[in-house]
Amino acid sequence: MPLLSDSLRTPGSRLKGRERRAFSVSSKLTAEEFDSVLKASENSGKAIGEWAREALLREANEAPGRLSHEDVMTETRGR
Repeated sequence: MPLLSDSLRTPGSRLKGRERRAFSVSSKLTAEEFDSVLKASENSGKAIGEWAREALLREANEAPGRLSHEDVMTETRGR
């Protein structure tokens, strides 16, 4: 049975070469924190959501204990 969200997608949807994003992350900010995020996103030329997504993913991918692509390749070559 198709998901309701699948039936709402049209063939000409805006997904071009990427997987559909289906999950949200939310946070409360002080006015000062929001101003910092806004300034950083403007300086990068990106929308706040795009900038925040990239910042979150960058931090998540650099978190201790996370295997990098290089670690995985080293492990598979060593066997």
